[in-house]
Amino acid sequence: MISAEEDESELYDGPVPGTSNVRPLFREPIREVEPRQEPEPPRDKRYVVALTLALDVLSYRLLLLLAIIASAGLFAGAVLWPDPWRLGAAAAFSVIVTLPAIFFYARRP
Repeated sequence: MISAEEDESELYDGPVPGTSNVRPLFREPIREVEPRQEPEPPRDKRYVVALTLALDVLSYRLLLLLAIIASAGLFAGAVLWPDPWRLGAAAAFSVIVTLPAIFFYARRP
């Protein structure tokens, strides 16, 4: 007959108890990180000037576009609900805001 110890060893097919080959879930955290010493890329001053000029032109065009949209909205309101005061307000807005913006945009170098 088979003894109890031999019977248990034949039934168990896993790792040997007391040993472990399981990797840890997390590694030890890095305590110190050294910064990279990379030189800054050279900057071309022409690129910076061109970018600044392009952003200035775009911002001015955006302001002009907003002024024209507001003026068109005022005139649309003056046409839909005709009132002399409303028409005068739309005309005054165009003269005070939109025309100077167009004038300065046209004179821009």
